[in-house]
Amino acid sequence: MTAALPVSVTPHPGESIESWLEHLADANGLTTAQLLGATGRGRAGNRYRTLAPSPETITRLADLARVDERDVYAATLAAFDGTALDLTGLDPADRHSYRQVAARGWAPAHGTQICPACLADDDAWRSAWRLLIVTTCTQHQSLLVARCPSCRRPFRDQRHSHLRRVGAATVCGNPLGAGPTKQCQHNLTTIPTTPAQGRSRPSETRRYRPCRTGGCRPRTGR
Repeated sequence: MTAALPVSVTPHPGESIESWLEHLADANGLTTAQLLGATGRGRAGNRYRTLAPSPETITRLADLARVDERDVYAATLAAFDGTALDLTGLDPADRHSYRQVAARGWAPAHGTQICPACLADDDAWRSAWRLLIVTTCTQHQSLLVARCPSCRRPFRDQRHSHLRRVGAATVCGNPLGAGPTKQCQHNLTTIPTTPAQGRSRPSETRRYRPCRTGGCRPRTGR
């Protein structure tokens, strides 16, 4: 049984699991590496922790943070299965099964887009920012930003961990150089954005909303 952490942090609605875990680590005075160790890093069920973790991993994370398992599930991209994503055939115990998902297209690429205004509001990265079909923040009516203006790489472009060494800080955090010792310190909340009016259809992005359990289906647009 997983020992619970002293401080419980509940994911914000729409927050990604990476962002939530970084806030959980900060709240408990842990590095992100220490938190990953507490979650059982290296177990087969953790292989697709941010995409579609195993039920055992969901339970372990919920017990660790003392939160509802449905809130943990809603923070993963599996919450979009059947709407914006088709994860049929993905097996957390099989490291080759992701190829089936990628072959169908529209699979989440490495890294994520961001809305700087959202990060300025509550420091929470949204899971929907990782969806390739989502290009607009419907709350701020602006186009999402795909690359850091300082390091010129996609956000969360670290290869060795889903979590950033900088924790929940609203800086880029991408590793600089060959090792992970130095990180890009660009303040993400200061990145200028482009208004979305006339360049996208926010109603299309609103059709895909995460659910707190499995079995989601596309919403009917108006």
